[in-house]
Amino acid sequence: MGAERYEVVIVNAKTGRQTRREWNASELVKNVPWLIRMNAQGGDIYLRPLDGPELLLVDALSAEAVKGMHRQELAPASDYRNKPRTISGVDQDV
Repeated sequence: MGAERYEVVIVNAKTGRQTRREWNASELVKNVPWLIRMNAQGGDIYLRPLDGPELLLVDALSAEAVKGMHRQELAPASDYRNKPRTISGVDQDV
């Protein structure tokens, strides 16, 4: 994403408890194993640059909703399946 600093938020899916961290790029890379572990333990991981381009996350979309976005020429810059039957997308400079 090209930013110097990032905010990482881990949301426990069961309790809703949030854990926040601010890291530079090298700290973020160093902590990927921990993030993988937190995700495996039920944490939803959210990451955003604290500087640089603005990003918009559109979360938990159905396949039909993504098709609708494409029809309206609002297709995300990237999209990915993050849970069964749901898709998330990211767009830059909105």
